[in-house]
Amino acid sequence: MIYLLLLAAIAGVAIARLWIMQRRERSHLETVDGFQKSLERLSSSPGLSGRPRSVQPRVRRGPSHRPTLDPERRAAAKRRLEARRRSMKVRQQQRRAV
Repeated sequence: MIYLLLLAAIAGVAIARLWIMQRRERSHLETVDGFQKSLERLSSSPGLSGRPRSVQPRVRRGPSHRPTLDPERRAAAKRRLEARRRSMKVRQQQRRAV
């Protein structure tokens, strides 16, 4: 008998919780719907037409517009790359040897 009362109490709490959640969702949807109606009214009013935007064409830049490194920095970067490649080769050879 006690289990039946406990089950009914838990069911009542669950139903109340679901009812409260449904009310919150419904009020939220009404708020959103009211907002959308206001937007529709604003957009349909004739006096508020926006100014047409001017679209600027994209400028394509060729390889001549790339920023260039000074020759010393470029040579240093190439040396670092080569050193990294050499060290990676050595590591791979060591792994294969094991």
